[in-house]
Amino acid sequence: MKLDGNAVLYQLKREFEDVTCSTPLRSLMVDYPVLYDETIDMSGHVVLLSGHERPRYHEHMNQVLCVCLDDKLAREAEEKGLCVIRVHDAVSFQHLYNRMQSVFVANERLEAQLRAYVDTYAGYQPLLDACAQAMGPACVLIDDQYRTVCYSRTSDEGGDAVIDPRRKKGGDTFDSAVLEESAIDLFMASQKYRYMRTRRRVFSMPGTDNVFFRNIFHEDNLVGMLAMKHRGESVSARYVRFLLNYLAPFVEGMYAHIGSLDPLTARPTRIRAALKTVLRGALENTPLLTSLLIGEGNDIHDSYMIMRIERSFTNEGSEALSYFAQRFERSLPHAYCAEDDGNLYALVNVGAALSEEGPLSATAREFMAKIPAILRDKLVKAGASRPFYDMNQLPTARVQADAALEQGEETDPFSWYYRFDDYALDWLLRHGCSNVSPERICHEAIVKLERYDEAHGTSLLDTLAAFMSCRYNATLAAQRLFVARSTLINRLERVVELTGLNLDSLEERTYLGASLILMDHLRQPSANAASVFAARS
Repeated sequence: MKLDGNAVLYQLKREFEDVTCSTPLRSLMVDYPVLYDETIDMSGHVVLLSGHERPRYHEHMNQVLCVCLDDKLAREAEEKGLCVIRVHDAVSFQHLYNRMQSVFVANERLEAQLRAYVDTYAGYQPLLDACAQAMGPACVLIDDQYRTVCYSRTSDEGGDAVIDPRRKKGGDTFDSAVLEESAIDLFMASQKYRYMRTRRRVFSMPGTDNVFFRNIFHEDNLVGMLAMKHRGESVSARYVRFLLNYLAPFVEGMYAHIGSLDPLTARPTRIRAALKTVLRGALENTPLLTSLLIGEGNDIHDSYMIMRIERSFTNEGSEALSYFAQRFERSLPHAYCAEDDGNLYALVNVGAALSEEGPLSATAREFMAKIPAILRDKLVKAGASRPFYDMNQLPTARVQADAALEQGEETDPFSWYYRFDDYALDWLLRHGCSNVSPERICHEAIVKLERYDEAHGTSLLDTLAAFMSCRYNATLAAQRLFVARSTLINRLERVVELTGLNLDSLEERTYLGASLILMDHLRQPSANAASVFAARS
């Protein structure tokens, strides 16, 4: 993390009693402190000059900030046109070096911390707290209506009160006289403010000489401001300017993730953002998603499912996915939608379970029974995963929802709601055998019965499929085929005679059932096997 030269001066003044700088430090950005060594390139660094040697100034010392304890060294460096900070306090060179190292280490940690907060959608409050704790001055985030969104709760600058531009509260925490309503209105109407807004500069308002503001933008739209107080001295003012410019990109990055400065809508937006990352396989964000769901009022023992939602009509461009997401979230309590790769997914709380491994409660089952009607009213279709309790199962649930919708639309195109458990076997067989034609892997009896039916005009294969789909109940199978029970039994005897099937074997039943599903007979027993196979080929 590079620091502004004024920030280095400010940090040194906080540590030592007598620190001076006779050269301007504006626009000087310096990196980690190094000891003077003429054999290395020290450009762009803080260089600590020891009194034990007389440094030679060369081209490798461009844009450096020299810090020293010796008056003669300071004068020589200034004569060479270098920026110099002189510490007059009675301290050892080792103490000065250790202090400079600790400042930059703390700043490196702060930058990593702020980036982690943005990457995990932690919200604005941790950003402000971390910056105030590490860097000193308190900070306030204000929305575009001049309402306080949040303020730093930790600061090692005991004398700096936290700012509230609308004076919502009194007491020790807030400075009750920072801004007047009339000053805000006058400033907003001024041409000067419009210029500052265009240039995105740090600025102050009328009557607020010790408060600086920094506009926060998203896609060239003003969404709020950061406000920070300084102590009235030039060094403190320049330091606060640097901090505002440093912190603003992190706040803008957080806004890009969350999409709002309003605390009431921030958490649901953070849930959607975290949901999207976990759906993509970022399981490290599951603790964050779980905590956000609990903070939104969901119980830790609630069960969830993933639904993939799709429009049930094909008018191109008529509605956007975001519109469907809003409609769906309004229809289902504690539902959160996320778009990914052009698909819309919803995390739905289906209610509390009796236990983590037990069946769903009656309330949960009643809620799930209402979902098809809700989908029909919204003119959308959805594939639903199995209920789950652990957010680490989200990527698996996404696969289940995709499979349910894909297989359900192919098998039952006129339905609204497809549960994974209803289509899991069909989907597994079709995708597990996607590179092999059905006739090569299906039961030999299927091929024999197909050929026999084609040659003799019979329906033995359909008879066998109906018998199996009726759980080997001859009476029910006969009713489904509209034939006498004796006729059905005669046909089955003929099937056994032609194929040698042993329907008492569980393994053969399983193989035969899977083969019939591949040939579309078990679900469509009236279809002609040859025509179905020809269509699939």
